[in-house]
Amino acid sequence: MTNRRFAIIAIVLMTMGQSLAGQATKQTRWDYLQTKNRRFIDYQNDFKTLMQSAQECREIISIADLYERAETAAYSCLAARTLLYIYDEAQCQKTERAIMWPLIKGDLEWYAGHLDNAINAVNSDLVSAKNPAVAASGTRMKDDLRELKTFFESVRPN
Repeated sequence: MTNRRFAIIAIVLMTMGQSLAGQATKQTRWDYLQTKNRRFIDYQNDFKTLMQSAQECREIISIADLYERAETAAYSCLAARTLLYIYDEAQCQKTERAIMWPLIKGDLEWYAGHLDNAINAVNSDLVSAKNPAVAASGTRMKDDLRELKTFFESVRPN
């Protein structure tokens, strides 16, 4: 009788562990995208402030471009988070989820390609940055864009 109870408890604990592990994975990528979204919103706020102190028209345009790239990246984070949430929480058969994944992956790949273009554009924007704060924020944002692009390319179904 004791061995039987032990076996049942072991099965229950293993099942709970698998469930919790799956939940942690989902939360981790949702949290990652939420964190990145907040970071790109912070970049927007920084660039908005820096734009007000810019002196030359060309620099103002470059900072405005950086602002727009941060805005687009923030939207990409939210869109990807929504897609992954729908996929992770879908209460359907495995075959239906298998149909959903290529569509979601296609969108994530599109976002990654869009971010690749944004990274190249940020390089161009940084050329005319005379303010060290603009250059530093732009460089950090470029690193975050690269990291987000890698994330979009590497996401796999749960």
